Amino acid sequence: MSHHEEGELTIAALAHSETAESGGVRRPLATAANFATVGLFIIAFVAVLHFGSSILAPTVGGFLVGLTLAPVVDWLKRRGLPPALSSALIVLTSVGAIAGLIVAMAVPLETWSARIPEITSELEQKWEDIRGPLERLKQVEEKVNEATAGGDEAAMEVAVKSPGLVTAMVSSAPDISAHVLIFLATLYFFLAGRTEFRRQVLASFVRFRRRRAAARMFREIERSLSRYVLTIAGINATFGIIVGLVMWGLGLPSPHLWGAMAAVLNFALYIGPATMAVILLGVGAITFDSAAAVLAPPLAFITLNLMEGQFITPTVLGHRFAMTPMVVFLSLVLWLWVWGILGAFMAVPLLIVFRIVLYHLAPRFRLS
Repeated sequence: MSHHEEGELTIAALAHSETAESGGVRRPLATAANFATVGLFIIAFVAVLHFGSSILAPTVGGFLVGLTLAPVVDWLKRRGLPPALSSALIVLTSVGAIAGLIVAMAVPLETWSARIPEITSELEQKWEDIRGPLERLKQVEEKVNEATAGGDEAAMEVAVKSPGLVTAMVSSAPDISAHVLIFLATLYFFLAGRTEFRRQVLASFVRFRRRRAAARMFREIERSLSRYVLTIAGINATFGIIVGLVMWGLGLPSPHLWGAMAAVLNFALYIGPATMAVILLGVGAITFDSAAAVLAPPLAFITLNLMEGQFITPTVLGHRFAMTPMVVFLSLVLWLWVWGILGAFMAVPLLIVFRIVLYHLAPRFRLS
């Protein structure tokens, strides 16, 4: 081999080496760029959800409830009832049930919400009796409050004049009405036009295999979500009845109110039960005198909630809906930040939908 050929081989080897090195550098950069693009998209998407919560939250809620009640529409359709009429019937029934629940709870809620200052004062007094060693810090805090708020009488006057819960709801009626209208309109139009909507979505897939996979995904979302929500609704209703009976047995006033609130708040995992325990602690503080009687209602509720969450619900739902508590908690935190209390109620249904969609798009990756 001549010196000229050896030089050409050497130059070619160096060029190949430089190309390999540049390719090795470009691959991590391309991967990082892809991750950055996906990350920016997720941040922008979550920001849109957060700042558009007034419209998006009731809209998504309408879709979720519509997916839950879709089997009911199919059942009525098989018995000769048109989708438009069955959808209207379902919406009107839902409105009637919610209105009846609100009317039944309005008077006791207004009464107890007006006593929030009394409950707060009583809890503070009992806490002062318990914490003993920190009494001096409490005295310093009271002096500062007197200097800044103008004395105990002014503070008491402000507390007495604070509006009740129902009064506050009436003052925000326009916003609530707008959200309810968006929710009901979304629910009705989704149920009435669900079949046509699905047909148009499936028609957008050119390949038959993808169209069949999308149809299977739609069916699984409806069945899974309907089974989960309706089962949880039955469990929570039974749980509320038991809580009401236990509170009645403990001598707590308005036991039907606490049972209804326990059933509703139990849909919001972790946050709802914790809120209910605090409420029962406050009600017990102004109802009973001894510490044991004050702690009995929240402790009884926590015991019932642990039994329901650890034994009854997993047994009824089975392993199909078993999810890692950390995943559920992170979903709850995310949607609570994005949409507030409405997001807390929709966190698990949204997680179920995301889990099914992710499974069909990436069968090897399962979110448990």
